[in-house]
Amino acid sequence: MLLGRSKGCVAVWAQALCLIFVLRLWGLGFSSARVSPDFKLRTPRRAETAKSEPTVADVGPGLTEDDVKLLLEAAARGDAESQSLIGRMCLEGNLADPDPEQAADWFLKAAEQGDKDGQYNLGMLLLTGNGVPQDMQEGSRWLEKAADQGVPLAQYFFAATNLQEGFPGDGDKALKYMKKAADNGVADAQYALGMIKLQTQDLTWAAHWLNQAAQQGDSRAQYQIARMFLYGAGLEQDESTAAEWASAAANSGLKDAQYLMGTMLLAGQGVDQNMEWAAHWFEQAALQGHVDAQYNLGLMLEAGDGVPEDKEKAAYWLEKAASQGDDEAARTSEEVREGKAPASSEA
Repeated sequence: MLLGRSKGCVAVWAQALCLIFVLRLWGLGFSSARVSPDFKLRTPRRAETAKSEPTVADVGPGLTEDDVKLLLEAAARGDAESQSLIGRMCLEGNLADPDPEQAADWFLKAAEQGDKDGQYNLGMLLLTGNGVPQDMQEGSRWLEKAADQGVPLAQYFFAATNLQEGFPGDGDKALKYMKKAADNGVADAQYALGMIKLQTQDLTWAAHWLNQAAQQGDSRAQYQIARMFLYGAGLEQDESTAAEWASAAANSGLKDAQYLMGTMLLAGQGVDQNMEWAAHWFEQAALQGHVDAQYNLGLMLEAGDGVPEDKEKAAYWLEKAASQGDDEAARTSEEVREGKAPASSEA
């Protein structure tokens, strides 16, 4: 889109396009960068909420105030890519303090011209309501437009939104977009699709999609794949491979995987039995509130299995589990306090 007939206008437009190209290489502000649904933005102070053009000299690697002016001129003349880029700069605080409202204004200008990045980013702002009034249906509408233009994250977030319970969306359409996002390599979509297939007992496809997400480092998928290998659900049973995936997820901090790793070490499933490391993983999961890990750790501390015997700590962890409604832990903690020996953690 030419911004004007004069040579000066064309020159400004050309310079703006060059800047956009360079900024794409730096990864500033286009839909290749993920905007998480729970991203947090600082709200501008009341005195700073007035819309004003940025005048900061440095807004990016090697970018000057003159560069910003070129982009603003191009954006003001209606160039959608420049508008979308300025919007992301406002959103990310590259110009001044983050200003979601001003960002939304620029995204809307770009989105109305069919710019997929503007559509995606406007959709995400409206969906989350961070710094702007939340409007999930309007956010979903803009995400669908970006999804139709092949933006993988738009495909995922549109699908995830429309699959939420209580959201007046089209479930069949949402599944179609979830599949597109998964095919395009979005790990969250691969995990979500895998879990949907798991719930419908389509274990072959569940294993396929969960494996795709696990290979990308999704700890939730790694945990689920570990369970499928461990129990031979949809995959040939392989305890060693199960242990590898469980270890990867546990080391990422997933408490369910830490508990699973503890049980496998306790029983010697896929790994050599190691009570000390079993206690280690139970403790990691227990610290995150995993009730069964708290119970097992309490028993191990009471008996001195893999850890030094410590009745006080044993009672502490058993009471933690009891506080979450575990009746057996409540009874066992009383036995420990009374000096009785509860059943072994291996029972």
